[in-house]
Amino acid sequence: MNGWEVLEALEQKTKPPHCTLYIVSSSINPWDHAKAKEYRWVDAFVTKPLGNKELKRLLAIYA
Repeated sequence: MNGWEVLEALEQKTKPPHCTLYIVSSSINPWDHAKAKEYRWVDAFVTKPLGNKELKRLLAIYA
């Protein structure tokens, strides 16, 4: 099962309010970023490599 298939399965479930889901990918393809926005479970699409600055920014937003 790939990540997109996981998201499809999750769409059938109720998202708990305390759940935050990030996609962390090496993809820079705009199609992947746009597709991720279609899923209500996805809170952010983060492109690798993920540095300390980006990690701290995400934690500040979603923590």
